[in-house]
Parts: sequence; C-alpha cells; structure tokens
Amino acid sequence: MQGDSELVLVVDDNQEIISFLVNTVLPHCGYQGAAATSGTQALSVINQKHPDVILLDIELPDVTGLDLVEQLRRQGVKTPIIIMTAHGSEEAAVRALRLGVRDYLIKPFSADQVAAAIEGALYLTRLEEEKEQLTRQLKQRVQELTTLERIGKSVAAILDLDTLLNRIVEAGVFITRADEGFLLLLDEEASELYLRAAKNLGEKHARLMRLKVKDNLLGQVVRSGQPLRLGDGENAEGKLKVATGYLVRALLHVPLVVRDRVIGVLSVDNRTTRRAFSQNDLERLSALADYAAIALQNAWLYGALKERAAQIEAAYAELKELGRLKTEFVQDISHELRVPLTFIKGYVDLLREGAFGEIKPEQLEPLDIIAERTERINHLVSDILTLQRLESESLQLTQVNLVEIAHTAIDGAWAAAQRAGLIIEEEIPEDLPPIIGDPDQLPRVFDNLLSNAIKFSPDGGKVTVRIYEDRDQINAYISDTGIGISPDKLEHLFSRFYRAGEAKRKRIAGSGLGLAIVKAIVEAHGGQVAVQSREGKGSTFSFSLPKAGPEAGPVPPPPQLDRLRQ
Repeated sequence: MQGDSELVLVVDDNQEIISFLVNTVLPHCGYQGAAATSGTQALSVINQKHPDVILLDIELPDVTGLDLVEQLRRQGVKTPIIIMTAHGSEEAAVRALRLGVRDYLIKPFSADQVAAAIEGALYLTRLEEEKEQLTRQLKQRVQELTTLERIGKSVAAILDLDTLLNRIVEAGVFITRADEGFLLLLDEEASELYLRAAKNLGEKHARLMRLKVKDNLLGQVVRSGQPLRLGDGENAEGKLKVATGYLVRALLHVPLVVRDRVIGVLSVDNRTTRRAFSQNDLERLSALADYAAIALQNAWLYGALKERAAQIEAAYAELKELGRLKTEFVQDISHELRVPLTFIKGYVDLLREGAFGEIKPEQLEPLDIIAERTERINHLVSDILTLQRLESESLQLTQVNLVEIAHTAIDGAWAAAQRAGLIIEEEIPEDLPPIIGDPDQLPRVFDNLLSNAIKFSPDGGKVTVRIYEDRDQINAYISDTGIGISPDKLEHLFSRFYRAGEAKRKRIAGSGLGLAIVKAIVEAHGGQVAVQSREGKGSTFSFSLPKAGPEAGPVPPPPQLDRLRQ
C-alpha cells in the first residue's frame, strides 16, 4: 500500500469517532494516526508532528472547522484537509472546498469512504509535489540551457585563439562544477594530443599533457568520437588515470568535432571533490564542445584572414613603392628623352631653314622623316606623362560646359580633316546642362577621338560629332566612315600600347595610348566608354558623363550603335 508511513491527524470532539478512525480504520489502511479534540490542540499537534492528512470536524468546542482552515492557510500550512460534517451541513462543506479543503465526508461514513478520501487527498498531494519537482527541474534546466547559450554566444564571439581556448575551459569547469579542466588538440601527424588550455591544473600535471592517441582514455574518445563519463566521486584512492601520475575521482571527456573530424578533447575532472558527474553534466559539456568547435573554426578563419590581410597590406605597400619608383622612372626617362628631342628638333628646323648652308632637294625628305619621327616620340612621351598624372593626381573638378569643349576640339581638328579630304558634321545642342569635370583633361578626350576618326577615315569620308542629354547623364559620340575594326579586336582597343592590325599594315602613325588616355579620363570622372564598329563601314566611339548636381546617379553604359543611327 502506498501510505505505509503517512500520518493522519483526526480532529474531533467525539471520542467514539476518534477511536473508530485512529484505532481501527487508519491502521487497517496502513496509516499512522494522531488525535486532537479541539482547535487549539490540533494546532499544537500540527506544529509538532506535521501530519500528511487532516480529518477535521466542522464543529469543535473552541472554534469552527472553517475558522481553523482559514488560520492554517494564513500560517502557510499546505497539508491536505478533509472536512467531516453531518447531514444538513453540505453548504458549509462547499465553503470549505472554496478555502482549499480537498474533500468532505458526511457522517455517518464507512471505513471504505474514509480510506478513499484519504487516498484521494494523498494522491493529489503527490501529484502536486511531483508537479512542483518537475517545475523546479524544468526551471533549473531552462536556467542551465540559458547559461549555456550565453556562454556559447560569448565563446563564439571570441576570435583570438588563445583567449578563446582558455574561455572554453573556464566555461566547462563552471557549468559542470568541476575541480579542474583542460583542452587538448590533436596533432594528426604525430598522432598525439597536446595541452592547449587549462583551468586549475597544476604545473606538474600540465607538463605531462602530451599523450599518444593509442592506449589511453583520451585517445579512446578521439578514436570513437564519443564522450566518456567515469567515476563515482567516492574513489578515495583516485584510481582513474588521466595521465602518468595524474589520478582523479571522476572525469568527463568530450570530443571536439569539426566537419565530422575529431580535432581534440575537452575534459573536466574532480580530483579532490567527492562528486560524480551526472548525465546532465555530460550533455552540457558536449553542448559547450559543439559551440567550441564552431568558435575554433571562426578563430582559425579569422587568423587566416588576419594573416592574409597582413600579406595584402605588405603587398599593397610594396605596390605603392613600385608605383612611386615607376613614377620617378617615368619622370626621369621623360626628362632624359625631351632634352635630346628638343636639340634634335631645333637642329632639324635650322637645317631645313638653311642656317648651316644650302639644303639640296634630295636632303629635305630625310629631314622631314627625322622631324616627323621626333614629333611622334615627343607625343609618346607626352601621352605617357598624361597617363602617369591621371594615376597619381586628383582631378581639378569644376562646372564645365561640354558644348564649348567639343566646339574647341572640332575647330582644332578642322585643318587635319581638310588635309585628309574629310568633312566634320556636328549635332550639338547649345542648351546642354553643365557637368562636373576637369577643364584641362576633358579636351583630351575629344582631341584623341577626333584625331583617331580622321586618321582612320579615307578621303571623302565624314566624321560626325553628336552630343545629347539623357536622364542624369550626357552622351557623346564621335563616328567615322573609316576602315572599321574587326570584332575580335574591339575588347583590346582601350589597352595601353595596343594598335589594331589594320593600323599597323597601313602604317598609320600612333602610340597606342590615345584610347587608353580617353578611358582613364572618362572613368576618373565617373563615366563609361564604349565602341561599336563594322569592318569597312566605320566606327563609333562613345562616352557618357554624369550631369552636375546631387541627383546624378551611377552612369549607365552608353547606348548601342543602333540607337545612334535611328
């Protein structure tokens, strides 16, 4: 029977009922019995013996049963109470139930009715106790999981490897209430575990912590990938061996697993405390090990990124130094070239003017070739210096009128166009809005594109300059009716020193830097360049620049050739 040791207090001023219950019914049902004949006496017994159930008569000599119930509840007594009442007092029983009384018996009652009421009251009490115990366990579990989650998040946020490993071990000791803890990582080449972090581990034992994976408990965890819990906590001799000379009463070993590969072991032990580790301890330490594995990956990635960043920073510093040396080299070479070029050009001009004697007609052609080649080298030096300045210097931005810049460039190209037998047409509205640009650099864009269009167009051809406004940008086009460019060459046109095969075959002069300069200037202004061409039909070079004003957004690619010809 479930109630072998429960004590039932009978409170009634009727001795026959007390005798019937205490001497007959309760012993038969397996309960101990106690008696009180008044409310005052009942309070004394309750405070001394703390009964498990109270059988309380509704009418007592000094107090009513209801008043006694209220007094007990005010004192915090939670003992289940069963009211005993006579016929006609059912209303009082209902009031008693509202006060928290478990049940009531109407006199006269049988032994079976008493036994059933007591068993029912005890059953409800046991259920409440179990509920309270489960609630406490649940709250404790929630608190443990919350603590573990906070620790896990804290650990996962640490990127410094040494700090991380020590924090993991400290957290492991804390959540398992262990005497000490340590973390070992696996050296796969040597097939050894080596100590990487520890908490409360003496220096003597720390020196021992480099263990072969085979033939020990830690190695068993590495090989199996499963946690290990040993010891009852009462082993006074400390017969659980962690390492040579290192004995403990109880231990927990859990694997650190990264991508299905064991990389180490997180361990805690009780070396002096007489306490075994529970299954909950094992689960908490295993959860921490999972957090630790993720945090280790993050820390290793962070370390690799830091190392890579340092390498990139060093490479960038080296690149900056190379850029400085290149700039100095270009400036020095340009200076060294321009001085002799100036002398060559000066002497050629003097020779052609007859300053050193009469020049024969057959000597003029070689002098013209020298003058032309000298001028070409001079242009090449100027182009190289222009690109170098674009790379190392900032643009001098202000509001500029692209229409004026275009007209000036066209006026400057007229003479060359006439010598080539070409005409220049323009479609440029005069009311275009201004753009933000460098007034010294933008003219080079038109000059180079017009120069190319004239050089690559046959006699009788035409060069067209069109500019128009489109949403938040200005689009400009320079089209020619020249030799055109094969499709496989288009992607290389804006590369430095690149010259298409047709230009080389026809011996068209050029340094191969003009289009590279165009691209560099336009992109430095936040714009884009494009080219469309058909062999034998001509080419169109276009560029787009953002309008002035804060509303200007990113510049879209220039419109396609088909749109231009609409």
